[in-house]
Amino acid sequence: ALFGRMVTSDPAANTDAAMHVAHAFTVHEQESETDYFTVVDDLKLRDEDADSGSAGIFDTELTSGLYYGYVVIDVPLLVANITGVKPEGWADANVDRDLPAKVVQHLVHLIATVSPGAKKGSTAPYSFASTLLVEAGARQPRSLAAAFERPIRGGRESSVSDTAETALFARLRTVDRAYGTDGSRRFLSLAHEKIDGVGDAVSIDELASWAADRVRSAEIA
Repeated sequence: ALFGRMVTSDPAANTDAAMHVAHAFTVHEQESETDYFTVVDDLKLRDEDADSGSAGIFDTELTSGLYYGYVVIDVPLLVANITGVKPEGWADANVDRDLPAKVVQHLVHLIATVSPGAKKGSTAPYSFASTLLVEAGARQPRSLAAAFERPIRGGRESSVSDTAETALFARLRTVDRAYGTDGSRRFLSLAHEKIDGVGDAVSIDELASWAADRVRSAEIA
């Protein structure tokens, strides 16, 4: 229902994806670090008749960064994929939108807390989102990626994440001035309790529940 399906043998079974995911990118210049490590066969017994042990010295390049990610949910299509109704009838009173609402609620949690990655045993790449903005509306979605056309730089007075959040909401206000506002929005922030022109920050549970309620009550139009 979220990511769609393509079946070459049965075109009628194809399903369009209701979830659109942009490639994540760092909000600052790429940073890399060389990780030096060794491997040694510590359990190899010293036996003249046994095969020789092995060891190695290696290095690998690691990169880290603060990423901007953008996700769009086509709510009418999501409801249609799950319930079987036509997308144009997703908001009808007789449509049960409870399951699509739960999908959106869990998705907000997953986007904020799950960090897929390799080398988990040596890097522990588990980090929660610093900022999460959720918008619900009926007009064409738009990304705020342009907020980071100029790479962010942290300093003594402000971290990279704080500076990035300031740039993100500054871009949001600029877009609002140019194109107006439509729909509603809520946000989570680890740096600010209130953002001018946006409102008060909420918890992840409140944010996810609010997003689910927009689907359940069909209040995105």
